[in-house]
Amino acid sequence: MSAYIKAKDSILDYIVSNQLRPGDKFPTETELSEQLGISRLTLREAFNALKNEGIVHSTQGRGTFLSCSCDNIRDILNNCLSITKMIQESGYTPGMSLFEKELVDANEVVARKLDVPLGTSIVCCTRIRLADGKPVAYTKDYLAPRLTPMFLSVVPGSDFSMDRFVSEDCGIEMGVSLTELIPVAADDFLAECLQVASGTPLMLLQDYVQDVYGNPLIYAEETMKTDAFHFVVRRFG
Repeated sequence: MSAYIKAKDSILDYIVSNQLRPGDKFPTETELSEQLGISRLTLREAFNALKNEGIVHSTQGRGTFLSCSCDNIRDILNNCLSITKMIQESGYTPGMSLFEKELVDANEVVARKLDVPLGTSIVCCTRIRLADGKPVAYTKDYLAPRLTPMFLSVVPGSDFSMDRFVSEDCGIEMGVSLTELIPVAADDFLAECLQVASGTPLMLLQDYVQDVYGNPLIYAEETMKTDAFHFVVRRFG
């Protein structure tokens, strides 16, 4: 493990052990370097990584501050991270309580996203995603036909990642991912899956993934518990 990644973990541990909340200021670079036993250069690299993830921010002349709670699974939406990776990088153990593969007929949305005729048989993968054994997301992935033969032979482990399957097992380089965020309320089915009350606010991510040549790979519908995830978007201008 590289030095800055260890330093990043030490900073996250510092946040938790000192019960820092959003807006709290960190000690100076010199003070924190001495407290954590990390060189100032490595500490700076670790803080830069945390800034890119939206966890901390700096103001010139004032110092570095905590941007968000570290109690939640974090992601900065400019980066294309799988839910498995989000969970792992937030310090939780990923898992699944459901993994189903089935052939379904592509409806209008799926057909349009995957650029196939309406009614085409498409593999759909349904999962209930866990973080430290607790359900945090209900996901449905619709796969482009060229992924079907390899996917049907998949025997998933608890840390199965669709992104890793595409890039490593299929040898396909992933390109642009376009995501829509839609607030929804839990119906009785989702309430049971995610162990929440019916009507609980949830966040639906509709994710459209292409390869580097712009060809469709996956259309995903990921319904997440709003008290489990924290998303950050970097805006410019």
